[in-house]
Amino acid sequence: MTGDYTSGAAGKPVFNNEFEYLDNKTSDWRCINTAQSIMNWMVFQDAPTWFWLHALKPVTNAEAAGYSLGYWRPPSDTDLSRFPDLKPGHWTWNPQNWNAVAGFVKYMPWDSVRYMVDESARLTGQRIMAWKTPSGKPVFAITNRSKTDSFTYTVDTQTAARFEGHRYGPSTNDQALGSKTGPQLSITVPPLSIEFWVRTP
Repeated sequence: MTGDYTSGAAGKPVFNNEFEYLDNKTSDWRCINTAQSIMNWMVFQDAPTWFWLHALKPVTNAEAAGYSLGYWRPPSDTDLSRFPDLKPGHWTWNPQNWNAVAGFVKYMPWDSVRYMVDESARLTGQRIMAWKTPSGKPVFAITNRSKTDSFTYTVDTQTAARFEGHRYGPSTNDQALGSKTGPQLSITVPPLSIEFWVRTP
């Protein structure tokens, strides 16, 4: 993110309130791109929050894939050519979009406070963001937007505490990764992945 959205804001918070993909498409790469959008707004623009615009869109809507976190079938819809297992009146996830935000929803509760992180050695397709939850628990998120190559982070947690990992991606939701003990964590993130590392008591 290279745009400056805050200099003319007269000290008011600036944040994204309508994220979606206007070309009506989503993809595995966009899953990670969405997670990085959240991180970019919060880190580079000091945004206090970030919003995806549409929770659900009907399966009959042509723009649903790019716009929604999930799909629902209207009670009157009997065309089962799309989502044949989705019953009328029910809904299901749009995983490429939902999995991009789900980890932040789960591991970054409202009123978390972001830490400053030195990520000067990072590459273009990787991001890191760290915060402390209202209960005082440190958490950090790391991403790898590469379609083909893994990326290894070395994270200095400045504590000997243990951190538990959870992976998200286009078809992955909260996969348990086990734990690592600080202060130096070496974490290899596979292509098209988002990981959350949460300090355990």
